[in-house]
Amino acid sequence: MNLPVLTNTLGDPHFAARDRMGRDLSFMCRVFNNGWSTQPRGIEVDEETALLIERDGSAYVIGSGYVYFLKTPGAPQVCAPKTPLTYRDINVYRIDAKGGFDMPTWSGIGGAAYKVSAISGVLSSTQAGGAVY
Repeated sequence: MNLPVLTNTLGDPHFAARDRMGRDLSFMCRVFNNGWSTQPRGIEVDEETALLIERDGSAYVIGSGYVYFLKTPGAPQVCAPKTPLTYRDINVYRIDAKGGFDMPTWSGIGGAAYKVSAISGVLSSTQAGGAVY
């Protein structure tokens, strides 16, 4: 099935368990710099978890973990080979089986919204304690 709501969207399984936030921010940085998208997005899924997407773009989680929806604000500040990444204010919306997400509007319900930044290669977030997951 062709789902236009997934255009310009990267996906990554085993997300939090394998600590892939930095890797995915780097991928989105490269997507932007290569001219493939002016606003890359990501859907990242934890282990033992799946995201079900309906034809209308509504999405639901099944399983025991979380799904993270990432959306960049545009251009990275620093994205160059052999240079620590600086990419600020990536929007994150995290849901579990109690939440839902509307892909066409890229908005969720019943989850947690926060921002993640990579500054000189160091990750932080606006969540309490700076946790990125």
